[in-house]
Amino acid sequence: MRLKERVIGPILAVVAHQGSLEARLTTLVSVLAHRGRDDIGLHRLILAGDLEADIPEVLAVRETIGEDIQRLYWAVAGLNEHGPENDRERQLVSTIELLVLGIWLFGMRRQGVERLPIVVQAFMDFLAGTLFEAGVEDEPQGGAETRQEARTSSELLDGDAALEERLASIALHRFASSGYGKTSLKEIASLAGVTTGAIFHYFGSKTGLYRMAGALGIQRMVDRSAYSIALADIRGKGSQRERVKAHFQSIAATMEDLVDNHWMGLRVQVDAELYPALVEMRDEWADALEQHYRSVTGGGEPSSGSGEGAPVQEPLPVLLDVLTLGTSWFTVRHGTDAAKSALLGLERLIDGQV
Repeated sequence: MRLKERVIGPILAVVAHQGSLEARLTTLVSVLAHRGRDDIGLHRLILAGDLEADIPEVLAVRETIGEDIQRLYWAVAGLNEHGPENDRERQLVSTIELLVLGIWLFGMRRQGVERLPIVVQAFMDFLAGTLFEAGVEDEPQGGAETRQEARTSSELLDGDAALEERLASIALHRFASSGYGKTSLKEIASLAGVTTGAIFHYFGSKTGLYRMAGALGIQRMVDRSAYSIALADIRGKGSQRERVKAHFQSIAATMEDLVDNHWMGLRVQVDAELYPALVEMRDEWADALEQHYRSVTGGGEPSSGSGEGAPVQEPLPVLLDVLTLGTSWFTVRHGTDAAKSALLGLERLIDGQV
């Protein structure tokens, strides 16, 4: 059975009967969440295809799904059979795709499918304008120095620490580009001007290096996001809405500098499917990011009933997670310029300009 008949056709048929953009978006999110478990294998295949475009089976799926799913995005945007004709329409279509990709990737995460109903409710509240706390200014998150503020530049680090960070930075780029299996420790060592013995000395194993490379990528993203949010607080724009906007503005502003981070975030999902030793690492990274999303929205420790290591349940941090995941996948799929355009459309949604 063709993919269009099995997946896209039913969604398109439901969405086409909705009147307003808000109704179409809500229906899209609800149907995707409902189908989450049934389609997760397909989503993994599409993700693998975006990372490894030379897989024949994946190329066949991309060819089949490409035009059909594009028409779905157009229909949700209210464009019917014609594509976007101006920047605003293109940004809206891109934002819809970003949302879809985020839901797909979120569903692949630990307990992701089980938490998709939270995504649906959060998105409904988001469109209704009731997700953000009205008239509440969050206390600035003072005292939390960023990594950049807490240390001097790498040139002033002692030799061992500087080499360790350089190895992790090179590894981040190589793992993001090629994945765990195809990345050579000898190549990383050569790029750093050392032998593989240095890698084993600092990181113990290839898995240990992968862990540190991913952690470095997460820390860089968190630092930039936290800095932007701190500026929003200083300017007296510490509301949840403005903090969320500052988070995505930081992503747009650092898109070229941190593009490896977006690739690495997707790589670990695929790599963990192939290498069981990376599953725990993938979940640890997800926990670290989810904790940051709590701080973005003015939250702190996990809510009662969740404990350390448990996935976030609060609607706003969960939706922030979905949209950030979608931004990464969209960036990998379409490039940084297109991703910036999609983020402009997302900012309008955050401001209620749908």
